[in-house]
Parts: sequence; structure tokens; C-alpha cells
Amino acid sequence: MSQVTALGGVADQRGLRRLLQADGHFGVRAPVDLPLDDLRRLYGAAPDGVAPLEPDLIGEHEILLSGDEDMIAACRAWIASLPEQDRSLRRRTLFTVLQRAARPDHGVRAAEAEAFLSDLLATLYPDEVPDLIAVAVETPGPLPRLLSDAVPRVSAEMIEAIFQALPEQSVAIAELADRVAERRLLDMRKRIGNGASQEDEAAFAVLLINGGFSLGELGRREAALAATEEGLAICRRLTEARPEAFEQYLGASLHNLSGQLSDLGQLEAALAASEEAVAIRCRLAEARPDAFKPGLAGSLGDLSRKLSDLGRCESALAAIQQAVAINRLLAEARPDAFEPNLSHTLTNLGAQLSHLGQWEAALAATEEAVMINRRLAEARPDKFEPSLAVSLHNLGDQLFALGRREAALAASEEAVAITRRLSKVWPDAFEPNLASSLGNLGNLHSNLGHREAALAASEEARAIYSRLADARPDAFEPLLAKSLSNLSVILYMLGQGEAALTAGEEAVGIRRRLVEARREVFEPDLAASLDNLSGCLFALGRVTEAIAAASEGIALLTPYHARLPAAHQALMNELTAVLAKAKAVETDTGDAP
Repeated sequence: MSQVTALGGVADQRGLRRLLQADGHFGVRAPVDLPLDDLRRLYGAAPDGVAPLEPDLIGEHEILLSGDEDMIAACRAWIASLPEQDRSLRRRTLFTVLQRAARPDHGVRAAEAEAFLSDLLATLYPDEVPDLIAVAVETPGPLPRLLSDAVPRVSAEMIEAIFQALPEQSVAIAELADRVAERRLLDMRKRIGNGASQEDEAAFAVLLINGGFSLGELGRREAALAATEEGLAICRRLTEARPEAFEQYLGASLHNLSGQLSDLGQLEAALAASEEAVAIRCRLAEARPDAFKPGLAGSLGDLSRKLSDLGRCESALAAIQQAVAINRLLAEARPDAFEPNLSHTLTNLGAQLSHLGQWEAALAATEEAVMINRRLAEARPDKFEPSLAVSLHNLGDQLFALGRREAALAASEEAVAITRRLSKVWPDAFEPNLASSLGNLGNLHSNLGHREAALAASEEARAIYSRLADARPDAFEPLLAKSLSNLSVILYMLGQGEAALTAGEEAVGIRRRLVEARREVFEPDLAASLDNLSGCLFALGRVTEAIAAASEGIALLTPYHARLPAAHQALMNELTAVLAKAKAVETDTGDAP
């Protein structure tokens, strides 16, 4: 029963006999007739065997009660004897049953299933790896952890088999991907030594670049930067000698470097790397468009974000529009390959249009991104839910700006739910996203009059950003200031004036420091914090200070409002309104309201 459960049924009596005989406990004299009759009576008869079984708790528990390592080995040996086209399905069934049997539903016996899996990993064959990785991704259980723990011990051949089987992106096995990347780098570093060929050096550089990307996705930003910079140095040297062979690797390393510098708050250096990557990939795409246009679109999207981070919104919009145009053509020809890229650039296009106050166009782009991401996430949630959460986050902003508040709240709540789930699995990578989505949710609740819910979401966002900013102030102080400014508004609306003032003053203090370093990027944000601060001061009767804060905010915002009135009109209206109220009180009575 345990063997048949583990394999999902056996088609005929001969196969059942071979399966039982593969277990050394029985040997060639396996008594098959009686168990065959019992199993047919319990599970139903196939033409000459036992009907396929669905894994269930009873079957899994039976495996834990009566199975052992020899029985699992017998099942694997039986699978190996099948025709090649039948092996994968049987392997996945076996690995799925063992993975499920190791879950807490089985109490203390779950440890026995873990032992079966550990023994399996110690004797795994390369051709079994793709099925094992697929089960690790698709079925919750201890396999990702056990595989990660095994990485230092397995052979280089097995590491390559695992690497080839890893999906492009998966939250469930992120740690495994990280460890495999590090192990491959270590093996390659040992292998190439001194006097390596240019091709070997290029292969090592690619490993470094890919490893840096993986580390960045895991939130290990300093390690990611170090790996990418090492790969970049190799690529520069190789490109100087043979640009036609190695320039593409230089473009890839610069593209990754840009993202990592941005994550560490080094915005000007990130922009320089991004501009160089775009220049290289433009040149390559002109010569070989089929090969290099996808990379060019990716670098244009990255350039758009870097320009936006530095306040160059019109240039950012032009870059992302070019990226969307390229990806749309690619997705029309090959949707399976390029729809994810199209959705990503559409999300970014929506964000850039929002920055410019073009809300209707922003909403159209983001709704298209959400539609694509939702379809992709239904098929592959582990890979595409992060992208869906980002597009939903932006959708909430845009719906709110257009007055569709209930729809905005629904989108924001869904984004928080997805990101919270992801951050539990992968906190380094997704806690910043969670804090951002919580900040949005708090603002929406506040504007809908749900003040207690608004306070809870905003305080959670502030707590996350405070912790992140303590570790990496360059990257997270701007976001901490935004969360403090939002929290100040919510506290004020709840009648907690002094607490609101404290949060508002802290936000202004952070943003003053940021303006000293990058005036054009952070002056509009400082104006927004001064708007909140002036409102708190006015409500507390500190009219003269409120006038000073509002006046400073208007002076800071005026040149940006003159250049992009649609993007800054709402804030300018708020500042002028509070200034007018405060001046009226000062002129008419000289007293606080």
C-alpha cells in the first residue's frame, strides 16, 4: 500500500510484482497476489493493476508507519526501469508524497519523512533533479531547506544540475538559488586559477553578474554590489581587448550595477551606470535587433527609474515609453517569453505618468499591467505574485487620485496581503515593499475616514522603515521621512496633535538633510512635509510658526510647480490654503484658532 501510494498507482500485476521485488525486504519471492487483491478492493481496479491514487493524509501516514529507506529506494529503482517518457510523472508523484508527508499534519512522524528526503538527496541522480526542484517550488514542505543545506556537500555536477533546473524566479527556493550561485562562483574561482582563457574569464564574469543579481533579489545588497563590481572589472578588461566578443557582458554588468547602486542610495552613480548600459545596448541592438532588443528595453526601463529618482521626470517618461514600445512588439510576436517584460514596463510607465500628474493615462497603463500580471500569477504565483503586488500598489494610488476611493482601497489591500505573505518567506527582499504598500493603505483608510485602520497601517510602515533606515540610511531615510509625514497627518486627524507634530518635525528634519545632498530630488518632498507641519502648528495655535512653514513650503515648491503644474497643483493648493487661514487669524485676531 505504501509503495503504490507513493507512486500513484501501478498499471499491471507484472509491474506490481517488480515493484515489490525491488524492495530487498521481500526479494524475488514477493507475495504479490494477496496485497494486489486487497489494494484493488480498497482503491479500485485498473485493467490489470491498481487504479491511480491521489495522495492523501491516510496514504502519507501509512508510508510513515510502514515505509523505510529501502522502500523509497525500491520505488526509485522501479521508476528507473520504466520507459523514459513515463519516469518524470512517477518521480514527481513520489517526491510530492514525501514532501507532503513531512508537513506538520503528520505530527512527530513528519521527521521520518524528512529523513527519507535527506537520504534521497544523498543518493540523488542528476536526471532526478528537475522533478525534485519542481516539487520543491510547487508543494510546501522542507525540500527547499534540505536542498539548501546540501549545497556545500554535493558534487559540482549536481550543483550544475540544480542550477539548470532552477526556475527564473521563485520565492519558495530563493535561499537555494542564492547558495547555488555562491557555490558555482566558488567552484569557478578554484577552477580558473591563474592563466585562464578569455572565454573562461567571461564565463566567470557572467557568474558574478548573475550572482550579484540573485543576491540583490534576496536583499543582500552589499554582497550583490561586490559581486557585480568584480564582474564589471573583468568585462571592462575583456571588452577593451575584444569588444565584438565581450561588450554584451559589459552591458549586462552595468545594467545590474545600476540597480544595486540605486538600492544603496547612490543615485548619481546608478544613473551613470544605467546611461552607459543603454548606450552599449543601443549599439548592439542596431547590429543584431533580435538578440539585443530585449536587453535594451530592460536597460531603458532601468534608466527611466534612475532619471525619475533624480527628479528628471520628462526624460524618465521618454525612456519608459521607448521601453514599452519595444516590449509590446516583442510580446506580440512571442507572448510567453515577453509578456512579463511588457507588464513590468507598463507598471513603470504608469508610475512615471503619475509623477507628471497624467492620471488617466497612468491608470490605463497600470490596469493593463495588472491584467497581464494577474493572468501570469494564476499560472505561476511563485514567480509572478511580486510583480502583481507592485502593479496593484500603483493602481491603488492612481484610482485614489481619480476619486475612485473604494476601488483604490481594494487594490491596496490586495497588494498588502500579497506582499505580507511574500515578506514572511523572504523578508530582506519584500519588507521594503510591504512598508510602502502599508503606507499607501494607511493613506487610503485615512481619506475614507477609517482612522484607526489608517493609524495601524501607517505605524507598521513607520516601524519597518525605521528599522531599515537604521541599517541603511542612504537607501531608506527618504522612505522613512515619507512614512513619518503620512503618520503625522493621520495622528492629527485622530486629534493627537502633539504626536502629529513630533512625527511631522522628524519628517522635516530628515528631508532637510536630504535636500542638502540632492536639492532637486527632495525639495518637493520637503515642501510636502512642511505642508503637514504647518497644518499641525496651526491646529495647536502656533500661528506664526505655521505661517513660516507654509511660506517656506510654497517658496520651495514654486519652481517645480511652474515647470510641472499638473504634478504639483494639489500640494500648492494645500500650502496656500493653510497659509491663508493662518494669516487671516494673525491679521484679524492675533490669536490661535
